[in-house]
Amino acid sequence: SLFLQRAGVVKFVGNGMSLRSTVERGFDQAAWLDQHADLIQILVLQNYLFFGNVQSISNYVETMFEEYVRDDDGIEDEEKAFEYIPPLPKHLVLDFSFVSGMDTSAVDLFRDILSLCQQHKCKLYLSGLQPELKSVLVHAKVVSSPP
Repeated sequence: SLFLQRAGVVKFVGNGMSLRSTVERGFDQAAWLDQHADLIQILVLQNYLFFGNVQSISNYVETMFEEYVRDDDGIEDEEKAFEYIPPLPKHLVLDFSFVSGMDTSAVDLFRDILSLCQQHKCKLYLSGLQPELKSVLVHAKVVSSPP
């Protein structure tokens, strides 16, 4: 995560426990969010996304789907035995509220992230999209257009 911050494209990384929307929810919805908060990963993106900085986002998303691997002898490393290993995400939120624009390589990358999420049965949500960014992503079939 340190690399992401240095690259300047990720403002914040969190999950459903550390970040909550400001939308008022009913009891059932709030209870569902409380119960599944660790299955929701959130990346708040920022700045202009282009070939030189956007690959770090994809690399980070790929690590979210890595299974915990034991040593060759099947015994967990003692140092890692007590580390919290988050579950594989079922929901990924990419927040574009602070993104000023993107080039075509960034659009291609988000198509790859969508495919990666689909392979792992993870629902991808894009939030905070400015109309011009949404239009570009709809055209690239990264997001569907509203009915």
